Amino acid sequence: MIYLASGSPRRAELLRQINLDFEVMPVNIDESPLQFESPSVYVERMANSKAVAGRGKLSDKDPDAVVLAADTIITIDDKIIGKPVDEEHCRCILSTLSGREHRV
Repeated sequence: MIYLASGSPRRAELLRQINLDFEVMPVNIDESPLQFESPSVYVERMANSKAVAGRGKLSDKDPDAVVLAADTIITIDDKIIGKPVDEEHCRCILSTLSGREHRV
């Protein structure tokens, strides 16, 4: 069995598009960047932490299970743009990104 360690509807949709049989298993981890952590190191750490947390939720329930985890971030000027906390913060983020080059 494949477990998707994410509650992301978009990730689940992508897996459905390739007809993959999987079970959604959201995990709750601290997604705070570490001080001086580069975006590439951060996103790799988040994906790994989600996979480890997913494996931990399974325990010995399914030793042959595969846990699929990923993370997506947006960066601008090599700074990580976090998830918006409310509608006003979302507008601020979109305003910052508007018309400027950024990476996903």
